[in-house]
Amino acid sequence: MKFFLIKRCIVFMFLCIISSSVFSSVMPSETELELGGKKDNHHPIRIYNQSDEVAYVKVGNVVRVEQPGTPNQKEVLVNNTKHLELMVTPNLLIIQPNSDADVVLVDMVSDRDTERAYYVKVEQVQPPAKKGVTLSVNYRVLVHAEPKVMNPQLVTKQKQGNILLKNQGNVRYSLRDVKWCKKGETQNCIALKDRDSFRIYPHTEKLFPKRLGYDLHFIEIYPGYHEHIVSG
Repeated sequence: MKFFLIKRCIVFMFLCIISSSVFSSVMPSETELELGGKKDNHHPIRIYNQSDEVAYVKVGNVVRVEQPGTPNQKEVLVNNTKHLELMVTPNLLIIQPNSDADVVLVDMVSDRDTERAYYVKVEQVQPPAKKGVTLSVNYRVLVHAEPKVMNPQLVTKQKQGNILLKNQGNVRYSLRDVKWCKKGETQNCIALKDRDSFRIYPHTEKLFPKRLGYDLHFIEIYPGYHEHIVSG
């Protein structure tokens, strides 16, 4: 029994060593970005190969995120060459050791009126001539494709013992430091139990159960930068 446990530990340690070396070898320069709108409709992403071997990297499998940030969120594959929404070029990179290369994301929708969220998969793949099992790591780059004309509109309401934040605009809101503070105070605050940052996408909403004697405080970091206090 002792020998079996020792053997398992050795195998586990060996896999961890391999995983850490491979998992840190290839990575994109960013995992979240904005595209289109007031910015360019194309955006380069640099892929780094930090290993001592040639890396083969596949970039593609673009999915559109429907109803993002809600319980009904789902992903739809949009790699349709007839009606491209987001183009990635090139799809395959061969990156020399300790070097880097770029892929370019292009928003193909010229008349976009509402922001859309996409994921683009960055995957290290096995060399064509190499056989056997290899360990690799995948990244997903979150892309926010923005409308040409931005119309932000965040509405706050009281609803059945909750504070409702509803996005009636056409671009997402990114909020951080969401917390409850005693009325008239900014220091005596209670952090939310699960997390204190949220994205509220167009035509979606977020409910916060009210706390008696407290106001809801948060900082808007996108599309603008503002501090908000909503009376509880």
